[in-house]
Order: sequence, then structure tokens, then C-alpha cells
Amino acid sequence: PLLQGCHHSGKPSPSPCEEGETQVGDACLYSCESPLTLAPVVEASRKGMCLDDTTWRGCASLIPAVWPHTGSGVASLRLFKAWQADWPDSEREKAWEGLVSWVRATKAKVLVGTQITCNQTDDDRDWALVLQLLEMLGADSVLGVAIGNEMELLQWKTGTSEECMEKVWAEGYFYTQTLARVADLDKVAGFGHVNLTSVFGGFALSQEPFVDQPHAMVATYLRNVTRDFPGRWAYSLNVYPYYDPGNGLDPGTTDQCTQAIARSVSFAADGILPATVATFRGRIQQLTGKGDDPMWMSETGWSTPMADTLPGANPAMAGCPEFSSEGTFAKFYEGFAAWDLSVGQVKGPDHVFYFTMRDSANFAVTEHFGLVKDCGDTRCKLKNATTTTTTTTTTTTTTTTTTTTSEPSGAACSAHEGCKALQGNCCPSDGGVFLQCCSQVQGVSTTPAGSAESVELV
Repeated sequence: PLLQGCHHSGKPSPSPCEEGETQVGDACLYSCESPLTLAPVVEASRKGMCLDDTTWRGCASLIPAVWPHTGSGVASLRLFKAWQADWPDSEREKAWEGLVSWVRATKAKVLVGTQITCNQTDDDRDWALVLQLLEMLGADSVLGVAIGNEMELLQWKTGTSEECMEKVWAEGYFYTQTLARVADLDKVAGFGHVNLTSVFGGFALSQEPFVDQPHAMVATYLRNVTRDFPGRWAYSLNVYPYYDPGNGLDPGTTDQCTQAIARSVSFAADGILPATVATFRGRIQQLTGKGDDPMWMSETGWSTPMADTLPGANPAMAGCPEFSSEGTFAKFYEGFAAWDLSVGQVKGPDHVFYFTMRDSANFAVTEHFGLVKDCGDTRCKLKNATTTTTTTTTTTTTTTTTTTTSEPSGAACSAHEGCKALQGNCCPSDGGVFLQCCSQVQGVSTTPAGSAESVELV
């Protein structure tokens, strides 16, 4: 819907809203300011925004009501957690009230996440908070519940033990906790029909149909939940062309990457993102025998300035100034907004999410994926119309079929043929990203290491 410009308080206001705010019904909600105007978002009802830690903890009353630079309302949110364990409980009530007020005003739906770790006490505490928040939101305002996040990468988290991996996968903790969470959810009035999912990243595609190794039994897990929750399970994947290991510098140059940018920001069928989503659709069909199961792209985004994790993920792209420039950021965002969710000859995603509202720092990793810089900023990150262009359709063919020549035996560089000359961890690195040398997977993108979503998997 097209909204009119105006107050982030969320309180009824008969008077015009203030500058930098948008009027939604009788409420005034936050909207960043910019002279740049883009066309309305295509398929806006099936596109949502991820709620980053900066916004969730620091300014939940300032959730954007519209997609920046457009008049299109935000129809859904992805919430990674109900509340982080080390955040003060005294701040939680205000944040929850801010979210619920925003949802009531916008009539948006929320995908709510809950953690799965090796600590059942922590997991149960998190789930108890999730249930409370779900009841506050109400079933009609919930798009789905995501149980676990990028669990295939848990094996490489610092401090994860062999015993933990045995418990999560071989002993079935992840699966049995999924059953327990759904049983609890179904006892809450109205929630028996709510969609269920678990979000995975690019490594899940490293075997067909999905990775099925002792420390990442994704295919086995998905077969089980497909059987247990027919028609209710949504298959979810995070896709980040920004981190794609296939990106390289233009031939004969040391700091130019026009070809990599073209294939990364393209939302045509041969662009990295649509092609990867099409591959994901094919893998789901291999698993279920159907071509129309619910499928969500649970994250994508672009960083400007450069993300701290890019040099470890792809040194060549870190050496290309234009790759993380505001102009390229604008091209990706404009392409996402204009995307009709088609991915070629197969059925596209039913819902997609953009990461994220505001830049956020998790542990020592700095991210710049936000459309707004921070809670105190009333300006959108993009300010100049000269930074945007129409989405480029590249003639470069992106190979998205996953081929693994050998199963990785660990994160160590020495365990991967292409990385043996390096020391330490490569697949992923200590920052949580896969270096170019270890990837036999073309067109599969990793997730920002310090983002809320990858932290949430721990």
C-alpha cells in the first residue's frame, strides 16, 4: 500500500505527522528521509525486512513503516530472537511493546525465530520467551516460526565440542526439539496452522539434495520434518551474492570488478541470487517430489561500506572499491525492490526477506548491511539519485549446480585441497565465512559472519 509521509511513536495522532515519519491509519511511524525516490516495491506483500539487533534492542519503536525511498509499506518482518540472553530484561518489555504496536498499525506478519544450541536450559529459556511474544502478537500476525538458524554451520562455531555435534545430529536433539516446539505451539489457541521452518545457509547445498554429513545431517532432518508436517513446512535459505566465492576481478585488472558486480546485482534468471534460489527449488523437488512446496528466501542484502568479513571471504572483492560502494549497494537494493520473484523456469520463492534495517555490530564484527545507519539517524543511507541505475542483466552464465569433490572434514585449511598452502581455519574462517579456496560450490553464498542471524544459530 502507498502510505503518506509522517511519527514514530505509534500513538494515535489526529494531526499531520512530523518530518521523517509516515502515517499508517491513525498512527505515525518511523520513515527515514532521503531526496532519492524509487518506484514502488514489486510484490511488496511477499517481501519483508529483517529486524537487526541494533533496532530490536535499541529502537524497536523506530521500525520503518515503508521500504526506504518508496511509498510501499513493509508487509512482514523476520525476527531472529525474542530477546538475547545477555540483554537486560528491563529493556525487553519496551521493545516488545514497540514491535506489537508497529504490527497492529501496519497489519504486517512476523517470522519469529527460536534458537537450537547444545544447551537445553538456554534453549528452553529462549523458547519460553518466544511463546510469550507469540501470544502477544497473536496467530494472525505470525507468518511462521523458525526453529534453529543455519544449524549446518554450528559445527564450526568456536567452542562447539564433538559431544555437542553428536547430541544435535546423531542423537537427534535438533529433531526432537523441533517436535517439542511444535507440540507446544499447537497448544496455543490459533497457532495450529502457523507455518514452520528452519533456516539454512549455502553450505546446506554442498551435497544433493542437501548436505548429509555426521555434523550436518540436513537432508535427514528435512526428510523427517517433511513427513511430520506435510503442507505446513516452509523450506528456507539465506542467499548472499555479496559473499559469493565465484566473484573475481576483471581480467587484466587489479582493482576492477564490473563483471562480478553485474552478476551479483542482477535479478534476471542468470543472476547469482535467482539462480541459487532456482537451484534450491530443484533440491526441494528432489527431496519431496513436488515443485511447489512453500519456499522462503530468508535473507539477502548488500554492505556499504565494506563488511569486515569480506576480506576473509573474498580478498579479490575486498580489493575492488566499487564492489562495496554506495552505488553498488543502491543497484542491489533497487534490483531487490523491482524483482518480481521469478527465477526462470521453476516456481520462485513464496516470500523473501531483506537484511537489514540498520547497521549492527555483533561481538567484534562490524556490519554495514543496514538501509539506515543507526537508531539516531533520521536519514536513509542512500541519499543521491545518481547512485542508482536499473538492474543490469549480465550475459555471464552463473553455474549454480553444487559439486563437491570431497567432503570437508573440518574448518582447517589443511583439510581442503585448494587451501593447503594456508594456515588456520578456512572453511569457514574464524570469522565464519568460506574462503574462495575451499569452495567447490558455485553460486552459493555465505551469510555475514557477525550478523544477527548467524549469531543466533549458536
